Amino acid sequence: MALYREAGDLRRAAGAEANLADVYNRVGAYAEAADALRKAIEGGRRVNNRRMEGYALVNLGYALSMQGKTDEALATLREALARAIHLREIRLTLGARVYLARAELGSSPPGAIAKDAEEIAVEAEKVGELGTGILALTVAARARLQLGDTTSALELSSRAMATLDRLGGIEEDEAEVYATRSRTLDAAGRSAEAIE
Repeated sequence: MALYREAGDLRRAAGAEANLADVYNRVGAYAEAADALRKAIEGGRRVNNRRMEGYALVNLGYALSMQGKTDEALATLREALARAIHLREIRLTLGARVYLARAELGSSPPGAIAKDAEEIAVEAEKVGELGTGILALTVAARARLQLGDTTSALELSSRAMATLDRLGGIEEDEAEVYATRSRTLDAAGRSAEAIE
């Protein structure tokens, strides 16, 4: 990054910050990710790269939510969603929406979150964003569990697992998919399967 800055290539410097932040997010170093993402957002704005800025905002929202900074995460994810819609960037829109729904768990009505997450899953599948669809189904299952709707939660979790099995894995939050599956099986009285 320093070499890009020294060479005056601010666009690549911002991209390198975003890539570094992605690594931090994946290894659970969320505070470091947030710092790098703020630099990437600033760099993206400086060179007018709205798409990069949008992705950095989504990832910043994720990092903030993982640190328990829900209000700041929600504001950031709403900004990312507005940017995505303005850019007509479907992948970015779906990512912002699924992280927003996830960040709202526990602070917004679970019925609305479940409905939105289920819609995101359908839209993601239509455009081939199966990883995002898996995350959306997982959020929907968690919201249905909060409502006490074990049957729907189990069905949503089953769909997420079937898609995950078909793909062989996803880039991020795979553990959350398995944990949600375990919780739904346990809630359905199938604890022996949840342990597997």
